[in-house]
Parts: sequence; structure tokens; C-alpha cells
Amino acid sequence: MAGRIDPAEARTPREFVVLLRRSAAQAHNGQADRLASLLDAYEIPPEELVTDLLRACGLDLAEQDRWMRVYDELSQWDGLQPLTSAELDDRELLRARHARGGWLTRGRLVIGASVVVLGLVTWLFLSGGDNDPALISGPPGSPTPEASAIPSGAPSEEPSAAPDSSPTAPKSPVPKQLSGSITLANGQSADIDGGGNDVRWADGVLHSADNGKRLKLMPSGTTPSAQTCAALIPGQLSRSVGELSAGRSLCVRTNQNRWARITVTSAGSSLGFNYVVFS
Repeated sequence: MAGRIDPAEARTPREFVVLLRRSAAQAHNGQADRLASLLDAYEIPPEELVTDLLRACGLDLAEQDRWMRVYDELSQWDGLQPLTSAELDDRELLRARHARGGWLTRGRLVIGASVVVLGLVTWLFLSGGDNDPALISGPPGSPTPEASAIPSGAPSEEPSAAPDSSPTAPKSPVPKQLSGSITLANGQSADIDGGGNDVRWADGVLHSADNGKRLKLMPSGTTPSAQTCAALIPGQLSRSVGELSAGRSLCVRTNQNRWARITVTSAGSSLGFNYVVFS
């Protein structure tokens, strides 16, 4: 169709939002216009808002899937190092930087392994072509490079590193475990580990405060442990969770990249929950 918008043209979250607005404008649909007006509040909008907007624009399932693949790539933006201007102009490099982890296919692994093996064979050929054992081990009785390095003063440096690993010099001031209870009114946010707001309660939905993928609703009747939460894949978490009820638990990835557990105690116009932050 003439004038169809290609979501793959988006190189950044902001460009993706611009393309969403253009698609809504082309739809000439009141519902699409209303949803597009909500995009102003986000650097990268919530997944539910994007899917609702695409449906309102009248896109079929195949087109929606194309948009959501680009959305999933760009939604990882906040967890990556900023791209340089040169990288932004390199489409293939951009896609490689923002591809899902699952895109590491067997074919790519085989190619990578072949390159490593070829490089190793080339290095061995160039460095040991005359097959003289003396080039590797030295004359009989001579100390090996490893042995000669031992008395060179390396032990004298080890005591200076010991204080870093002692109990009196912790790497982080955060306690082993943080816990407590919080009640959030509509529109309020909460910081559960001292590093900035982590969750926000609005209109019956719990959101991650920075709109990142940080929430995972666990099955009813289960209370996840630290190991259960740590086994989750951050890129597959959710940005918001609705339909919460007392007793439901969530794993939360805080904005300090710590795992925490939230257990709902009450849900309605406000949300009450207990929380534990795992170090």
C-alpha cells in the first residue's frame, strides 16, 4: 500500500514514537488519535499502549508483529551503552546492538567458533613454525616465564588487595536484605532499595517507575525465592501488571538492578504490599 510506514526505519525509541504518531494520523480514527495523544508521556511507551494503538490503526496481525519486533529491540535501549552518531547511521550495527538475546542462532555460533579456531591455527603456525621446543620451554633447567614471575615481587602486592575482600570493607553499603510494607495511593510511586522509585500504582495497574521491563507476576499461590527471581531473564519481564489481588507475588528488578519480591496485601483504589530486596 502506498505510503505504508515501515517501523524498521526507527533507530531510537523517540523515532519509533514518531512513526507511531504518523501511523495514527494515517488511520483517520478517533480511537487511534486518542491513544496517540498518550505517547507524549513516554520515551518508550508501555507495551499495552503500543498494541492497542496498532489495532486502532487497523493493522493486521502480520503488520502488528513487525512493529512489535522493532519495539522489543528498542525497549532494551535503557540497558545499553549510548550509540555514537556513526553507529546510529549503521543500520546493521544498530540491529545487532539491540537484537534479542534469543537471536544468537546456531549458525552464528558456528561461524564465530570457526573464526576463533582459524585465528588460533594461524597464530600457532606463525609462532611455532620451526618446531623448536626451546622456543616454548627454553633450555633445559632454565626457569619458565611463570616460575620466574613468582619471585618478582608479585606476592608483595597481594597483601594490599586483602583489605578489599575483608568484612570491614564491603563493596556496597546496601544491607544483605531490605524489607518492609508500603501502601500506595493512586498515582504514587515507591523506592524499595534506596536508589530511586521502582514501582508506581496508577488506575489499578502496577507499573515500573521508569517504564522499563522490570516486573514479573508469579503464579497464584507461589512465593518466589531469591533464586527464582534471579533465574528470570530481564528482557522478558513486563512494564506493567494489572488485576492484582491479595496474596499475589511479583519478582521486581529494581532500577539498581537488584532482584526483589513484592507480595500484595490489598488492592483497590490503593495498593498495599510487603517487599523483600535480595542483595
